[in-house]
Amino acid sequence: MAHSGPIFVGGTGRSGTTVTARALGSHSRIHMLPIEVRFIVDPGGLCDLVSGNTDFGQFSEKLRSRWWHREQRDGSTRGLHKIIDTESMETALYELKTSLSSDPESARRFVHRMLDPVASASGASRWVEMTPPNVLRGTELLAIFPDMKLIHVARDGRNVACSVSPLGWGPTDHFSALEWWADRMIQAHRACQGLSRDHLLEIRMEELANGSSNVIARLFDFVGETLDPSVLQFLQDRVKPERANVERWKTEVDPQIQADFERRYTELVARLADAGLSTKEWGLP
Repeated sequence: MAHSGPIFVGGTGRSGTTVTARALGSHSRIHMLPIEVRFIVDPGGLCDLVSGNTDFGQFSEKLRSRWWHREQRDGSTRGLHKIIDTESMETALYELKTSLSSDPESARRFVHRMLDPVASASGASRWVEMTPPNVLRGTELLAIFPDMKLIHVARDGRNVACSVSPLGWGPTDHFSALEWWADRMIQAHRACQGLSRDHLLEIRMEELANGSSNVIARLFDFVGETLDPSVLQFLQDRVKPERANVERWKTEVDPQIQADFERRYTELVARLADAGLSTKEWGLP
């Protein structure tokens, strides 16, 4: 029988987490949650509640506010209100409050009560959730979900830096964004060190975007699902080599500073290797 546990996708911002989750969500048994739910791994979220780093009052306040409804600069909204009704959320929250101190399974049940109906409504039997900081909470996620699958999507840091710097929510220059990428990679590595191959898979965004049959096979084998026609159709229609932008940094970084930029990147890759990351496996120099 296929594995039915939750699937989490994470990585640094702009690393290919969305296309990875969409590829998984194209499977007939898997529903990609259409929002980043945030309430599990964000500061003050469920991981912090379970570990004692926040209390129930603070958690529930954030759940009812910032994670429930957020207005964007363009006037659009994000949050759980898009996928869950208020009554269902409050019922699940009440059940969590009454059982949290006495039942170690309560946090896991709370998430499933919140999210399983979303997958069921789409005809799927499981869900994939994509919040980039998922990889920063790997060990904590495993403590809540012993049957979870976590996919860490990595991308060449030079291209991450070029993709992040214009967006406004992170570092705004290429060098700072490069440092941010390296810091996040090391934090994710440390957070996931206790996870076995049964629970953690690391893939490269470049491989996926190039339609590598090897990485696609590894991805679906890892989550315990066989490829079906809907996945193959998605890969044919939506996964294109140009999405990888393998060398975008060569056209976006000022030619006058490219040598310094690449030199700093090489230094940071050595720093990743010193921290224990398998840079060869990720295709880094």
